[in-house]
Amino acid sequence: GLHHLVEAPAIVRKIVWAEENGYDAVVSSNTFDPGVDGGRLAVSIPVIGPLRTSMHTALTLADRVGITVPLASHVPYTKRILRSYGLEGFVSGMKPIGIYGKNLKQRKDEIFDVTVKTIRSLIDEGAEIILPLGGAIIPYVVDPADLARATGAQVINTKAVCVRFAEMCVAFKLSHSAITYPRGTLTSQDFSKTS
Repeated sequence: GLHHLVEAPAIVRKIVWAEENGYDAVVSSNTFDPGVDGGRLAVSIPVIGPLRTSMHTALTLADRVGITVPLASHVPYTKRILRSYGLEGFVSGMKPIGIYGKNLKQRKDEIFDVTVKTIRSLIDEGAEIILPLGGAIIPYVVDPADLARATGAQVINTKAVCVRFAEMCVAFKLSHSAITYPRGTLTSQDFSKTS
């Protein structure tokens, strides 16, 4: 998680830049939501984080969520994030698939097989729906629909959920609460100024 914390200022700057350049919403591509809260404090357009948005989507469709993460080190990190969102109690289990890094597309079959086994074990432990974190793997290498067919459990497509949620926010003129996220007055240039 350290690299996510270190990159957060650059992400917030890009979110501010997006609003300055007329974008209607921002969808984070990182399923661990780095920079999302900071971005919400800096802009008035919707800033959508895949973890929080997909978790709420899963909880609209089921009561107990099983989560897959790429590596074992993501487990405590993800638990901290979920605890900060008040969502940890809805997780029936969280397991790493143990694969990440380079050449992911060449390892598609291996990733699929390991993920299917991991999902089945989460179902055995009470998961009713699956939230896969690590967007570089799922949905970009392995399709959540293929995992759902192989396991019999719905598998959330985090990217599709976030894009559709952002579209809904724009269509209905919704954004994050100004009470929850009081907006600062920054420009993207403020991130490169020196004192």
